[in-house]
Amino acid sequence: MEAVQLLDFWSPTCGPCKRLEPALDSFEQANLDVIEVVNIDTTAPRNRAMVRRHRVNAVPTLVILKDGYEVSRARGITPTHAAITNWVSKFVPGVK
Repeated sequence: MEAVQLLDFWSPTCGPCKRLEPALDSFEQANLDVIEVVNIDTTAPRNRAMVRRHRVNAVPTLVILKDGYEVSRARGITPTHAAITNWVSKFVPGVK
């Protein structure tokens, strides 16, 4: 079984990030057995290498990884569980 992650690049001062958070939390709880959601604070020094590696220059940015390889990314996604599910389901079967 392949490892699947949804990387959530965010910042504590980002309004759109705060609006997206409840939908991501809901999506994560509904899909614990399918995909791992990883929240990455782009302002934390410990995360600088990851931000550079994934070429993130705006937040919020969501990145889907399969076995460590990027298969899709989204910026400006509608902050609802349904919108996240619709996007991720194109790349990851079984999300709800």
